[in-house]
Amino acid sequence: MKILGTARPGEIVQLEARVTGRLGNLIQAQATASVNGQIILQAELTLSGDK
Repeated sequence: MKILGTARPGEIVQLEARVTGRLGNLIQAQATASVNGQIILQAELTLSGDK
C-alpha cells in the first residue's frame, strides 16, 4: 500500500478496485482511492474466496 495524499473532512473519496488475477481460491486485485481526481492511495490485495 502506498499513501500518496490525504482527504479532508467533507471531501468525497472515490474507491476503485479491479481483479488482476485468480489462482484457485485466491484473488489478486489492485485498488486506488482518489479525491477530486487526485490519487491518494494505491494498494495491491490478495484475497481468498470462491469463484
